[in-house]
Amino acid sequence: MAARKKDVGARALVDAIRESLPESHEWDERERALLDLAVRQADDIERLERDIEERGVRVPGRGGEVLNQSFSEVRQARVALARILGQVDIPGSLSPRSLHGRQAAEARWRNSGGADAAVSGPTARRAKP
Repeated sequence: MAARKKDVGARALVDAIRESLPESHEWDERERALLDLAVRQADDIERLERDIEERGVRVPGRGGEVLNQSFSEVRQARVALARILGQVDIPGSLSPRSLHGRQAAEARWRNSGGADAAVSGPTARRAKP
């Protein structure tokens, strides 16, 4: 079995967001507090992932092997981290709502044949199926 490539840790990603701020912008107090909370949450995720690596997904428990509690905790921690980071206004990025709206508009455009019409021109007729 090939060795897995080591993933970049959650803490490193949060630190990268913090450091990526253009010089013309400054984090406000709320965003700094959210980023500090995100760092603590990322540290928790890394501890939980280490526990899963060391002990495995299944651990000895009452009546046999049971699911390692860290497994479900890390899932919840990842969701919490995503929510925290979703509240940070990162300059130059789209909000989740804007991104979702853009994706929906692109899907509608593709499904309506808009891409075909744009390539063929506004007066071209589409063949009937």
